[in-house]
Amino acid sequence: EVYREEQLVNRLMRQSLQERRIAVQLMHARHEKQVIMQNRFFREKQYEEKRLQEFQDVLDKDAVCQLIETLRFYLVTAQETIQPIKPTQQRSA
Repeated sequence: EVYREEQLVNRLMRQSLQERRIAVQLMHARHEKQVIMQNRFFREKQYEEKRLQEFQDVLDKDAVCQLIETLRFYLVTAQETIQPIKPTQQRSA
């Protein structure tokens, strides 16, 4: 009877040790999952910021190109307006 009780106690202690090991493994797995989720969130946030920056860069470049075209138009228009005046001034002199 005593031998049987000792075996039961030993068996329960082994099971308890295994349960503790499993619980520790579970805690580690949950922690790893949490770290993976945080990393994913951080990475997705970085991707979004990069996309927004690239979009803003494209808008800025487009605005600069539009400004250059507008300035060219006004420059050409001003040159065309000034050129006819010069020959007229030379004839009257």
